[in-house]
Order: sequence, then C-alpha cells, then structure tokens
Amino acid sequence: MRNLPTGTITFLFTDIEGSTVLWEQFPETMHSVVARHDELLYSIMQDNGGIVFKTVGDAFYVVFRTAGEALTAAVKAQRALAIEPWPEQITSLRTRMALHTGEAESRGNDYFGQSLNRVARILSAGHGGQVLLSQTTVSLLHKLTLPGVSLQDLGEHRLKDIQHHEHIFQLVFNDLPSTFPPLKTLDRHPNNLPTQLTPFVGREKDLNAVSSLLKQDYVRLVTLTGPGGVGKTRLSLQVAANLTDSFTDGVYFVELETVREANAIAPVIAKTLRIPDSGDQQAIDLLQPSLKGRILLVLDNFEQIIEAAPLLLELLIGCHQLKILVTSRAALLVSGEYEYYIAPLLVPVLKPPFKLAELAQNEAVSLFIQRARTVKPDFQLTLSNGASIAAICAELDGLPLAIELAAARINLLPPQALLKRIGQRFKLLIGGERNRSARQQTLRGAITWSYELLDTHEKTLFEQLSIFTEGCLLEAIEAICPVAEDSDHDLLDTLYSLINKSLLLQQEQENGEPRFVLLHSIRGYALEQLQKKGEMESLQQRYATYYLDLAEQAASSYTGPEQRQWQARLEQEQANLQAALHWFIERNQIEPGLRMAGALWPFWLTHGHLQEHYASLEKLLAANATYKVAISVRAKALEGASRLTLRLNKRERAAAFAEEMLQLGQTLDDKEMIGNAYVMQADIAMRLGNHQQAVELLEQSLQIRRSLNDSRGMAGLLNNLGNLALGQGQLERAAAFHEKSLALLREIGDERAIARILNHLGKVELLREHYEQATILYEESIRRFRKQGDAQGTATTLFSLGMVAFCQNNFARAIDLYQNSLTQFRDLDDQAGIAICLREIAQIACIWQQFERATRLLAQAQLLNKNIRESSSPLKQPEKDDLIETLHHSLDNTLFKVLWETGNVMTLEEAITEALMVKLPEN
Repeated sequence: MRNLPTGTITFLFTDIEGSTVLWEQFPETMHSVVARHDELLYSIMQDNGGIVFKTVGDAFYVVFRTAGEALTAAVKAQRALAIEPWPEQITSLRTRMALHTGEAESRGNDYFGQSLNRVARILSAGHGGQVLLSQTTVSLLHKLTLPGVSLQDLGEHRLKDIQHHEHIFQLVFNDLPSTFPPLKTLDRHPNNLPTQLTPFVGREKDLNAVSSLLKQDYVRLVTLTGPGGVGKTRLSLQVAANLTDSFTDGVYFVELETVREANAIAPVIAKTLRIPDSGDQQAIDLLQPSLKGRILLVLDNFEQIIEAAPLLLELLIGCHQLKILVTSRAALLVSGEYEYYIAPLLVPVLKPPFKLAELAQNEAVSLFIQRARTVKPDFQLTLSNGASIAAICAELDGLPLAIELAAARINLLPPQALLKRIGQRFKLLIGGERNRSARQQTLRGAITWSYELLDTHEKTLFEQLSIFTEGCLLEAIEAICPVAEDSDHDLLDTLYSLINKSLLLQQEQENGEPRFVLLHSIRGYALEQLQKKGEMESLQQRYATYYLDLAEQAASSYTGPEQRQWQARLEQEQANLQAALHWFIERNQIEPGLRMAGALWPFWLTHGHLQEHYASLEKLLAANATYKVAISVRAKALEGASRLTLRLNKRERAAAFAEEMLQLGQTLDDKEMIGNAYVMQADIAMRLGNHQQAVELLEQSLQIRRSLNDSRGMAGLLNNLGNLALGQGQLERAAAFHEKSLALLREIGDERAIARILNHLGKVELLREHYEQATILYEESIRRFRKQGDAQGTATTLFSLGMVAFCQNNFARAIDLYQNSLTQFRDLDDQAGIAICLREIAQIACIWQQFERATRLLAQAQLLNKNIRESSSPLKQPEKDDLIETLHHSLDNTLFKVLWETGNVMTLEEAITEALMVKLPEN
C-alpha cells in the first residue's frame, strides 16, 4: 500500500443502499454484482489519486490529498455505476457517497479521529445514488468546473454524535436522478434527544443488538441493566438516535434521577412531552392520547422507582405502537420485559509483542485516550505508556465511568504514575464534569447510589462477599458468610437480588456450578463498608480456614483419578488461596500456614510464579522457630521448600531443607518421609553432577517404597533413575526404567505422571535420532499435559518438540515451537525455561543471519543462566561458545560488544518481545 497522506485531507466514504436485502434475495447474483462494484470503485478511486485504505463489506473508505480529486472520483463513480449493465434482478445499484475534509491520525494502514466520525455520519444521513459534501469540503472547491454537475444547499442538520450542526450540500447531476427523500438526520422526526458532546465509543455489538430488539414487532419494553457507571444512559441515547427513522412520531428521553415517588413518573413524562396540565384529570389519562403514534419513550434511571413498573404496562396496553426503552440498575420484572445486560467494556489482554494499532482499537483503551485528550489535547498512545493504560483499564474492570474519571487525571499524572495509585481509586477518581449528576461525578457516588437501594439483609451479604478475591462458588458463601446462616432469609433469593441490582455478577462454569464475582471497584466499596462494622477479623478467620480445608482436600486427591478437576479448581481459586495463606502469615498462625503451603506446593510447581510462592513458604518456616508446630507439618512443608528452591536453582538452600527433612523423618521413624528426603537429596546430587551418589540415594528410597508396597512411589523413583541414566547417556538403561515406570503409572491411572514419562521417553528417542518416534511421544505427552491443565509440562514439551524440529533442520517449525514455549514460560515466571528458549531462538536467528538480534538474545539468555547450570545434553547442535564465536566472526568486534551490552541491559520483557519477532526471512 502507498504511504497514507497526512495533514488536511479529504475522505470519501461509500456504501450500497439496501445491500442486506439484496443479499438475502439474490445471494448468487450479488457475488458477481459486488465484485464488479468493487472493481469499478477501486479503478476510479486509484485513477483519480485516491487510496482505498479500508473496505468493510461493500463499504469503501478512501482518502485523497485534495478535495478536487475526491469530488472528481465521486462524480465518475456515480456515473459509472449508473450506466453499468447490472443483472435483471438488480435493475440498479444505488450507492451513496459522502465527502468531508479535515485532519486525522494515521496508524499503520488506517486512520482515526473526529474527521472519520463526521464523514461516516454524513454518509449515514444520505440515500442510495446521493453524493453529500460537508461545508469544509465545499469551501475548498471554490467553484465547480465539472460539466453537468452543480451543488444544492441542503441546510444545517443535526447528526448523531456530532456536537455542532453540520451544513450539508448535495451534488446535482444533469444526467442522473437528483431528487431524494429528506436526509436521515436527528431533526427529521420529533425528538428531544440531548446533544452529545463526545463521540460514542465502541459498543457496536450492544448497539446493534438493542436496536434489533426494538425493531421487532413483538418487543415493546426493553430494559438496559448493568452496574453504575457502565454507560447505560449513553447507550440508550445512541440507540434512540439510531432509531429516529423507525419512530416517525417521536423519540423522547425522560430523565428520572430526581424522581423518588412512583406516582410522580406520569407527570414527569407529561412534562417532557409538553402536555398541558388539565387539573383533576389523571396524568396517565393525559399521556395515552399523546403516545398513540409510533413513539419510542426512553426512561432513564428507573431503579429508584421500580414499583412504578406496572404503569409502563398500562401505557403499552393503551398505546399499541408505543415502545419503551428503560435504563435501570435492576430489571423491572414485569410481563413482556426484555432485559439486556450491559457489561463493562472489554479490556485488552496485553502480552508482548503488542501492536499499538490493535491496542488503540480496544474499546476501553479507546475511551481512555479520547477522554484524556479532552484535558490534554496532545496526549498520544505510545509503546511506553500503552501497557500502563491497558493495566489501568483492566484494574477498573472496563467500567466506562471509572475510565473517564481516570483519564481526566492525565494532565496531573502520566499513565505510569496513575497506575501506581489506582488502588486508591475512591480518592483518585473524583471530579467528573459538573454537568454530570452528583452521583456520577465520583466513582464512590455511583456505587453508593446502588448500595442505598439495598435492604439491610442485602447490604450485609454484599459486604461479606467482599472477603472473596476474584469471586467464589456458592458452597464457599454458605460456609464462610454468617449472613447465609440466617434462616429467616433465603440465600439464593438474596444473591438473585444483588445480581438483579447489578452489584454482583454470576458466571457460569464448565461444571455447571455458578461463580459469583464482584467487580474490583464494587468489591473495594463493599470492603470499606465491612471494615466500618468491625467484622473483618472473624470473617477472615472463617475464610482462611475454609480455603485451608480446600487445599488439604485437593492435596489428598491431586494425584488420583480426579486430578484434572482439582487442578482446575485450584487454578480457579488461586487468588483466594493466596489471600488465605497471606492472612495466616500476617496473623502468625504458623501451623495452619505451613499446612496450607505443604498442601499446595505440588500445585505451585505446575502453576508457576515459584519465587512468590517460595517467599511465603520461607516466611512460615523461619517463623516456625518461634511458633512451634507439629513435626509432620514442618516436614511436609520442608519437602515443598526443597523442591521449590531446587527449581529456583537455590541448591544450598534445597540441600539444607532436604537434610532437615531427613533428620525429622529419622526422629519420627517415618519411612515415607525418609524416602522423600532421599529423593530430594538425589535430585540435588544429580544437579551437582554426583551421579553415583544420586543413584544410591534413589535406590535406597526405592527399597523403602517397595517395603511400603507403594506403587506410585516406585513409579516415581523408576522415573528418576531413568532420568539419571539419560543424563549419563545410558539410553537403553534409561528407556528400561522409564518403561517400567510407565507400566505402573498406567495401572494407577496418574495422567500427569504418565505425561511426564512420555516426555522422558521422547527425549530418549530424540537422542537416538529416532525423530518420528520422538515426535509421537512428545505429542502424546503434550496432549495429556494440556488435558490436565499443566502449563509447566506443556511449556517444557513444546520446547522439546522444537528441539526435534531443529535436529531435522526444520527451523521454521522449531522457531514457532520455541516461541510458543517461551510465551508459556513467561506466563509461569520460569526464568530457567525463558533462558533456554532465548538461547535456542538466538541460535536460529544466527542461522538466518539475523546476527544483531541473535547477539542481544544470547546475551540476555546468558545473563539469566548465570546461576543456572548449563545442560549437558549431547545433542548435535552448536554449543553456546560456538555460537558466540560465530557471532564474533559475523560482526565487527566493536558492534558485537555494543550489542552484547545492549542485551545485558534489556529488560526481560524487552528480550521476550524481541525473541517473538524472529521470523523466517522472506526470499
């Protein structure tokens, strides 16, 4: 594509009138018709200096450097479309066009800004065959010199989402029809819709869905529900503006925020419709004659007079063409109501490398940027602030009011600084526009409005639900919340009421059990109310005890036939589990804390974020010196500490934990504990290269497991012995151990352990250079890991598949697998995994002669590997020193040093982003 012009430019937008109906009636014919339409427009636009920068369906978005070029293209296009011999079923193809001149921001191959919104709105006002021009474009044309074409002044019109009236002109052709119906603008039919001073952002799906509902003959009453600040009013106004042509007798917006009595609603509606007061006559009787036509009534903020809902039914029954659109934080719960829930805006899930153009199109981010520019006109989305803006939107749950209030602070706090303070949201997010209602000027005010609508029992449950982090299941509410024990109130009814009043979300789970969630901002408010009542301590004790029981229940089933279900449950509850563990630590409840850590460490090993979990465990073990706990509890925690520290490459600490565990086992004469300690010591010996010592320790542990008739333990030890043999290059011996282990595990049915053994057998076949068999084993392994939700195993096996592809010289497949593995290791915060991926990606970058990038990546990999033992695998691939030497030979010495230093000072995220950009070079 050619470079897009900037500065003052002219846009020409087009689309085909009635194309949806034509497609439904003549689907086969329309394929060729639209293809010919597109061919004509592409040719004419390009021949006259236009650049088609986007097409959507049959709509064309074209930019020109001058207004004259755009005008010439529009005239030629309309004449070409008019003389084209279209098929018999389609006598003519009626394409409408609009031109507007202004400035716009160019991003990639697209434009953004107010000019595009304006030309789109002008186009939507037109009819098929019509060419409309804005005043700005006409002022640049001076005088028309095109033969057979003149301008007709259509006057000023009010367009949707446009603050000021737009002066619109129409092209008149002497050889084409030039008489059209009135423009489809807001002032075409009676309405009192307030002018919106800011554009409507996103919500296309909601806008279309609600508009479609109201167009259905059988739908008379639609209620938009959702939490305070989610944008119900703004959406209702946009829907109403879009439907002005469907309600020819009027669209009327009625603000009910100040109404507190149900019997006051009819007079307020009458006043809005300017119906004169007739003394004793009932307001409802006055309303009905004025609402007989095709009218849409928009009733805003209905929640505080919900008992007035039957009046709406009375109006609908008496006025057969009337339709009503209501906004309310709670559904009306009356016959004939169609409820449409307005969710917060979608927030970006940001993982590097991210593209600014894609981030800018996210609804929440787009709203933030637009509102930020109202206080800081030169504000721009950049690579340096993009991640912070995305995080702010996510932390605010995509709630439009919260995002707007945050963006209003941008002239004081840049996004990075704003993000650091977003936890203080109720102090930070204040000072909305003065034209807003008082409750919409602060985030606290918006939530307080909903809170005050609750009865005492509902308030109590709402407050107690704030104890949960990232939501909970019904059984947790029943076990933890004291209000759930109140026999005078049904818990399900109270939960339903909170959901209906848009304070609580219900999320359906795969297992059919609902999960109940408070948005972050709403939870913060509820937590404040709970703290004021002084009930936090007792409630948190119940909370922590419940999740301790859950962790121990999971630990007892984690390797059994239900391990997948428990893995999913722990994944779902990890935030609550961590919060409970931290509470035990903060309250010096060391024994329950160690019990919880001892139950959770197997999950932690597969879940990731090991450093964070180890830090909690180390605090508990250190505090145990002061707060004595049962020896068996400490021993279980020591096993977890040893495994975590070994994974984190803290070998000395791992050895100390394993030795203490052994001593405790000998003190208690606990054979199982002694055997586990031997396994840990063997792992450490193996890491240090003491293979014979590792074999002896594992064999001692194997004897213990045999004496205990522990098939699972024996399978694990056979696997470890196989890994030892594999590390020493004894491939036949390794395969024999692994196959014996696999046979035992298949009898037991431990899917996760089977996946690990298949991975190890895959490595044996890889080293034998049996690449097809290795691939089969690895793919079976990864299938099982994914089924179990084991991210660690999945990431490791993806890397292993990458090694197979590398050994087969299939570097394109290898890079894809390494990069997939890298993103998973990043999500797991596994620096050892990240390091090996960076190194292998650097190696392929070097093979593809991307020497500069390879040098930076290798430097970062070595930095990460500084305290991680290098693999001694005998694979036939360049070792790191050979790779460094290759890069030295390929680059100037000074450049190599600069690039190496650059790689050393890169952040880990920058290195990962660069690694993900390595691609097969184009020929």
